Amino acid sequence: MSALQSQKTLLLLDEIEDIFGTSPLPFSGKSKTQKGWINRMLEENSLPCFWLSNDIECLDNAYIRRFDVVIELPNPPKSQREQIVRECGGDRLSEVLVDKLAEHEEMTPAVIARAARIARSLHPRAGKRLDATVECLVDATLKAQGFEQLGRHHVQQLPSYYSPSLINADFPVDGLIDGLRKHPVARLCFYGPPGTGKTAFGHWIAQELEKPLMVKRVSDLVSPYVGTTEQNLARAFEKASEEQAVLLLDEVDSFLQDRKKATQSWEVTAVNEMLTQMESYRGLFIASTNLMCDLDEASLRRFDLKIHFGFLKPLQIQTLFNAHLQTLKLKDPAKASGLRLSREANLTPGDFAVIARRARFKPFASAEEVAQALLAESRLKMPVQRPIGFVN
Repeated sequence: MSALQSQKTLLLLDEIEDIFGTSPLPFSGKSKTQKGWINRMLEENSLPCFWLSNDIECLDNAYIRRFDVVIELPNPPKSQREQIVRECGGDRLSEVLVDKLAEHEEMTPAVIARAARIARSLHPRAGKRLDATVECLVDATLKAQGFEQLGRHHVQQLPSYYSPSLINADFPVDGLIDGLRKHPVARLCFYGPPGTGKTAFGHWIAQELEKPLMVKRVSDLVSPYVGTTEQNLARAFEKASEEQAVLLLDEVDSFLQDRKKATQSWEVTAVNEMLTQMESYRGLFIASTNLMCDLDEASLRRFDLKIHFGFLKPLQIQTLFNAHLQTLKLKDPAKASGLRLSREANLTPGDFAVIARRARFKPFASAEEVAQALLAESRLKMPVQRPIGFVN
């Protein structure tokens, strides 16, 4: 740097973790000598200099406080990622691939630009569509970086016939969207048996509010290293705030378990961090759980609204059954199959989703086969006590 002092120079140092790395012999005097030299360099250097690092955690706090300005450059939000994809790919990428690339949270501008440039050089006359090549290049990079690949990064799409009227909630959902538009800062808890439509309803809310949806599961956040789970939770809320997204945390009982039952200190700190993030989040937060009874008592009063999702009512079963028959191009002229299904006490929208997936590789020949498959799914569950008297 001293050789450049007499020139009008702006210096940029990249990957400074290599410079600031400690000696391989940390207990030798050499480590302290190196630290002292770096401190003097930061304090006495008069040359304008940018220091770039991919990992701020490798820098000692003594180094960090000597920088005049510290700026974090996180991955752009979804709207900017989409703009970058369109600029890099022009009109040669399909809308489907553009959406997939923009949706991936770990997709960086450098990965997109490099993949688009290489794809164009490989297929200069391939027409407007380079989807296969770009996706292959991006997937290879994401896999090498340890991230989820595009092919495995699925965004749940609601079926065309989805309607809030097809969920059995104990709260009237009419007017909920209008209320959330007026008061966008809210904490909702959806609880009930698996498959009753809790996550799908969260997707519908985000869709109606015209906001991106960020879904986080236990596997995305839990870490075996002490303190990392808390950092992941904080980062999830921070990223949702940056994206102005609806944050949906599935299986929230893993993060809000009753602290009275905790056997390890980290179990308590994880719950404390979760409660803190819930209170400070200035957006819409939705938590879903199948185990409401396991939640910490302190978390219950922090939810503005708690909605129970139950098994389908008879009329809802018939409506869903008819919708699936129409999709499968089957008929139930005598309505006998639908009527028999409506007597089941523990059918859920998730059961119908299972049957729809099964039909992709093993088509059903009749409405009776569809009904039998749904009954088989119902029989696999724990028995539900049937109500006494007439059922509306």
